[in-house]
Order: sequence, then C-alpha cells, then structure tokens
Amino acid sequence: MATPAAEAMDGKAFYGYLFAKAKPIPTPTPILDALLRAIALRIPDEVGDTIEQHLTPAKLAAFYKNAGHEYDSFFIEMPHPAISVVYQGLGCQHLLLPGADDFAPPSIPALTVKGFVRWQAIQTLLEPQTQVPILQFAAAKWALKHPDTGIPLPADLPKEAFPSETDAGTDRWHQECANRCRMQSTDEGPSVAPQEEAKPEFNDRKVPYTHVR
Repeated sequence: MATPAAEAMDGKAFYGYLFAKAKPIPTPTPILDALLRAIALRIPDEVGDTIEQHLTPAKLAAFYKNAGHEYDSFFIEMPHPAISVVYQGLGCQHLLLPGADDFAPPSIPALTVKGFVRWQAIQTLLEPQTQVPILQFAAAKWALKHPDTGIPLPADLPKEAFPSETDAGTDRWHQECANRCRMQSTDEGPSVAPQEEAKPEFNDRKVPYTHVR
C-alpha cells in the first residue's frame, strides 16, 4: 500500500514524460529507470513463491497476472531456452539458474534488475495500452521508493507519462530483432532440443517473438 506521502505527491509534476528520444528505440528517463528498478526489486517479495528471489519466468508470470495481465503464453508455455534467446535478442541481461536436476547445466533464465528495466521498457513501448496499467498497479499498491535515494515514488503514475500508442520505431526494431533471430536459428541449426522446441509464432504483439525453426 502506498504511503500517505507518496499518495499526496503530484505524479504528473514528478514523473513528466518517461521516455527520451533515441535510436534505435526511445530510452527510459532516469525517473523511469528508477521506477522500473524499484518494481524489479519488489517483485520477489510481492508475488509468487517468495522464497524464490530471482526474476524467473514463473515469478514474472505471477507478477503480470497479479497486475491483471495474462502472460503465461510466454513465461510458462514457452521453453526456457527459447525465452533466453528472446532476452538475448532484445538485449535484456539475464542469468541462467540451475533447475531441479543437479546434473543438468543451468537453464532457467532470470532477468537481472538491469534486464528487467530494458524488458519492461520495450514492452511498454510496444503495447502501452496493456503495460501502463501494470506499472500503475505496482506504483499504487507497492509503496515504491527510489532505489538510490529511498525517496517515496508517487503512487499516482499518470498515463500521460507514457506513449498512448505503439512506438513505430520500436515496433520496426522489434521485428528486425525477430527476423535476425530466425536467420541465426536457420544458419546455426536448432538451439533447443527437439522435445523443447518453441511453440508456433504468436501473432499478438504482447507475446515476444519466439525462437522457431
């Protein structure tokens, strides 16, 4: 729950517009970077299995579901190697964690805080209509604080701080990443075992491109 001080702060004046123009895609302002880092740091203790402190696919699926958005088609149904390929293609820093089999190499992709910032920024640019309410949920419910200063972040996160429509440049870049990933997959052969092949291509933009064929 947001603190009284955070609730009283003027969100529009504090946040402003949260993306700066850049190539190939807009970048988060320092305030958005702080907001997303604050969310990433709170997710482990707020949703899912709180013993798990990494931003694993299961943890992120629980976060989005808790905020009212179904993302299981990516985080739950897609094989872990394919999720890692998507993260790598988008430049989202992540770790590979060990699974239940102690004799198998690490394979569970977990975003770092830096990786989550980039991931969520890209998703917000691609689909603000869906992603902005998710960020508003976290700001309103979690009493977020600036990770560096400890200052409370306003609970009121106005939609005007974000683009109202898909950013065309980010959409083009995202498609280029998908095409490059598919070309590399074709040249190098399958990067996941046959029994772990990714599911067919999703047409919905909210589901990132998959590593197929």
